[in-house]
Amino acid sequence: MEEVLIITSSIDNTVDYIMNNYDRVAEFYRLNVDMFPKYEIVLGGPRQWVISCDEWSLEKKELHSIYYRKPRLPNLDEYSDAYKSMIAKDIISLINGMVDDFQGRVLTKPYVLRKTENKAFQLLYAEKKGLFIPKSFVGNSNRRAKDFFNKKSIIKPLTTGKIMAGDVVELYHTSYLGASDEDISLTPVYFQEYINKQYEVRMTYIDGCFFTVRIDSEDKLDWRRNYRG
Repeated sequence: MEEVLIITSSIDNTVDYIMNNYDRVAEFYRLNVDMFPKYEIVLGGPRQWVISCDEWSLEKKELHSIYYRKPRLPNLDEYSDAYKSMIAKDIISLINGMVDDFQGRVLTKPYVLRKTENKAFQLLYAEKKGLFIPKSFVGNSNRRAKDFFNKKSIIKPLTTGKIMAGDVVELYHTSYLGASDEDISLTPVYFQEYINKQYEVRMTYIDGCFFTVRIDSEDKLDWRRNYRG
């Protein structure tokens, strides 16, 4: 049976489903990054790396493939704010380095995700490949931005859309664009023509196969606002 390492978090229900329903197909090893202290990771030497916990031990040469999800970081509240960012980056650097180095099958390598999750890259790539997309603008041109104020448009965050202010977390999703005279020369924005829709579609392409999911939501702007599954 082939060994598969799943890098995720303890609240990932999708991985629960996979491990419960496909345990006869592969032997799964689950690394929950939000429970990082539970695992002992040793990198370097003849074995390259070894991951151990109370339930299992796995070294690189035994592994057939890696399923890299979107891991959550552990709770770092015991550390001062000055060190939280550094510790978080160190954890992700270790995990991502191991995955990016792995020569077997990986879904999907972190360096690929970093590239493809960049919305400026996404827009340029889509246009270059001739995909049909709504009229879009990314940049800091006040003159160009005015074109989108005169029609129904939306604004999207260019990055994560998350702002931490002490104990308060502000999340910014896709929103309708209203008229504004604010100067954006120092703050790049992402505007897009609004397209009326009945539902959304997410399509994943893997090795010649398309996997398509329809998303129904009462909110016709951003399905994440009230999606119930």
